[in-house]
Amino acid sequence: MSMIPYKDFISADERDNIWKPRIYSVKTKKKEKFYCDDIICFDIEVCNFYVDPLGNARSINDIFELCSYKTDLIEECFTTWTAGCLPYIWQCSINDWVVYGRELPDFMHILKYIRKKVAGAETHIWIHHINYEYTFLREFIPFTDKFFTEARKPLKLEYENIIFRCSYRLVMMSLEKWGEKIGVPKAVGDLDYHALYTPIQELTEQQLHYCEMDLRVMIKGLTNYLVTYGHIRLIPFTQTGMPRKDIKDEGRKVKGWNRKVGKMQPKTPEEWKIMHATYCGGLTLCNPDKAGYVLQCHTPGVPGYVNVGTDQEPVAQRSIDRKSAYPAAMLQKYPASEFMLTTAPVQWDDGNHHICLVEYINLRARYDVTPQSASKRVMISGANYNYDGLTKNNGKIITCQRFALYVTEVDKLLIDMYYQYDEMVVHSHRIALSDWMPKHVIEYMLLRYEAKTLRKTDADPTIYNIEKQKLNAIYGLMGTALIHNDIVEEGWEFVTKFKDDAEIMKELKKLQDFDYNNVLPYSWGCYVTSWQRLSLMSTALELEKEPDGTLKHFRKLSYTDTDSLKGAYDPDDMRRVDHINKQIIEWTRWRCEQQGIDYNKTCPEDKKGRKQYLGTWENDANYYEIKYEGAKRYAYRMDPNDTVHITIAGVPKEAGHVLKSVDDLKEGLTFDLFQSRKNLCQYIDGDNPQVTMPDGYKVTNKCGCIIRPTSYKLTLENEYRQLIKYYISQKQT
Repeated sequence: MSMIPYKDFISADERDNIWKPRIYSVKTKKKEKFYCDDIICFDIEVCNFYVDPLGNARSINDIFELCSYKTDLIEECFTTWTAGCLPYIWQCSINDWVVYGRELPDFMHILKYIRKKVAGAETHIWIHHINYEYTFLREFIPFTDKFFTEARKPLKLEYENIIFRCSYRLVMMSLEKWGEKIGVPKAVGDLDYHALYTPIQELTEQQLHYCEMDLRVMIKGLTNYLVTYGHIRLIPFTQTGMPRKDIKDEGRKVKGWNRKVGKMQPKTPEEWKIMHATYCGGLTLCNPDKAGYVLQCHTPGVPGYVNVGTDQEPVAQRSIDRKSAYPAAMLQKYPASEFMLTTAPVQWDDGNHHICLVEYINLRARYDVTPQSASKRVMISGANYNYDGLTKNNGKIITCQRFALYVTEVDKLLIDMYYQYDEMVVHSHRIALSDWMPKHVIEYMLLRYEAKTLRKTDADPTIYNIEKQKLNAIYGLMGTALIHNDIVEEGWEFVTKFKDDAEIMKELKKLQDFDYNNVLPYSWGCYVTSWQRLSLMSTALELEKEPDGTLKHFRKLSYTDTDSLKGAYDPDDMRRVDHINKQIIEWTRWRCEQQGIDYNKTCPEDKKGRKQYLGTWENDANYYEIKYEGAKRYAYRMDPNDTVHITIAGVPKEAGHVLKSVDDLKEGLTFDLFQSRKNLCQYIDGDNPQVTMPDGYKVTNKCGCIIRPTSYKLTLENEYRQLIKYYISQKQT
């Protein structure tokens, strides 16, 4: 079935009544509400252009040719010429029909038609990456309600009885990957995003097919969700929605559970701000002693072995990863009550949970590896701080004369492990009771862990990734902020309206008055990440210790990232890993006994019959050579014949072909706009150039978003640059 013009579809329906909406009702005590269960999707294609000094609309391809493909000249045109955009086709699917129109305002005719057909029933329209389409739709659709999670990022938009939703937030995959998973391949290559198109330009059958297939992917994928959930209104808005519903359903079986969660949530604006300040995410850091030069593998029998002589230790550049780190952290103890303010002295090891505002005097790192983020500092009213003494390692504290932050007792363990200080002053102290997470939460987590394990060896990695995301989404239910600032539009501008204490109090009170809104306590999210940071860095420390248990210098660890340790680990180190794993397995067995949980659920077998022990460490990769230039910046090869791979924040991995050797990763490395595979989004708010295109079409849309290729240059902060130079100079002396 091919796309048809929207006017032809409306005419055919008015004549033959070809679309009979599936309407059903839900009765409540107060009223009866109607819903439409038809799958409706929407998409647009947009032409990006620039206006030259003579007022001519030029395509990106034109600029490439005019500048003879010289990147500096192209960048100059991009930055000095006026950017513009023009939607030239839109397509809307209604079940298996896909209709299209060439001018975007005509979409209002379809919306009017849909509203008439469903007769007021709530109807959902899906858009992949709704934040992009919204920049065009907001100009002419009079939305009656909007909910933004961030500026320019709506979660849902309402127009009378029609709700626009984002399918990307549901599946967290590109259309291409989604299509691969469900067996509906996305069309590629038929539209040139660097060329000029207008609504009056005729498109080929292949180009129309390209537009249609984007919606075919969505139709098939959403049909699968409809089968799973029964009704469209029950399909969650985000990926965390599925575990949210499941855990809510399980919680209803536990008497008083929702009310208990409500009591554990913060109840005042001050409590919320303290809890929010305590929360800290995953830990990513680079050992400056290992940055700036190439590290190689020296282990016989390991892929990429380099024979450098018998005096060299048999080590491999390995990545040691922890299986399902955040779910494993959920097995630890967590707050079982609200945090109460107390004046009692802190007994950090009394078996309770503590959140304290502490001030460290003359804080200084014990080792080259420094895990405490400098961004977590807070100011205390009336205190005279001297932060001039703060020195950092890529954002992590090396030394600081005075530093204050909110910590849990778990955070304090990590700070004591890696830092020294002259004094620690406790300025405020909150305490909560401690217990295991409820059995129904742990058993649901283990159920999802088993599903992920069974999918790990699937031929299609996207299925495994989906199960993995479902598992990790459980942590997301704890780490989701309870209070969101309002994002509103004033004219064409987005403005963040920060909630004052009265508004925050109103939101927090809802969690007490309507306890069915609670799923899991926010305080648990604070502790999940704390427990994992402690596990990560205590394991790193254990692998560095000398045989006599002493440690003066990190000789092995190169890099950490949330649940992985990268470093030069020899066979003895791997035997230590085995010993650590045995301790984890025995502790997990004991832990399950404490709550009457089937231990076998923590070690399900994969499809090859191998047990996968939750929370244990495994040798995930060996590198032939690898080089680091800070957090989220490294390049590597897996064997001598391998090409260079990169992990650089903001740069697609496909751009690794630019590096001919791992040592090319250094400050000043530039991926030009042809090499970077990176695009820049430039929003246009009310001042889109109203030019006449070469084919005579007059641009009338005032808003939109232009997407064009851009370059990337690797730079270092001066402080970090000097730190790396210092360590390199030490090796040369």
